[in-house]
Amino acid sequence: MTDRTKTVSLGGFNEIFNPYYSEDTDLGITAWRAGYKVYYDHRAVCRHPNSATIGKESSEKVMIISKRNKYILHFLHLDGFELVFFLLKISLKTFFRSLVFNRIYVLAFASFIMNIRKILAVRKAYIPLRKYSTRQIISLIKKDIENDKIDVF
Repeated sequence: MTDRTKTVSLGGFNEIFNPYYSEDTDLGITAWRAGYKVYYDHRAVCRHPNSATIGKESSEKVMIISKRNKYILHFLHLDGFELVFFLLKISLKTFFRSLVFNRIYVLAFASFIMNIRKILAVRKAYIPLRKYSTRQIISLIKKDIENDKIDVF
């Protein structure tokens, strides 16, 4: 559940993640970084048709898009050393996966690289929205939940 005005002020779901995966996580991180409070209640239930969109796609395509979108998500929200380390890690991982002919990683990384101009434009557009760094958000979340009992599943 979101406040429409705030969601619109953040740009809504980012089309860079089209057709699926990671757009909701991106919106939440963007909201946190903009200074909004984001709440999570593990008792809440959201129901929607399972795999209504991705059920029509091949499992390989779904995995490629999922992995590519995770790369995009990290690239948009990591900064400094974390970003450099992440880029080094996915580059090396892709290289080694290519040696064993793992198409998923190679195609996901290639799609990420082919879209880098669009991704950089989104990253730049996010800058004015940022009140907090990702590291600060992690600290704020830890502080908010330090007295809560967290169920691990």
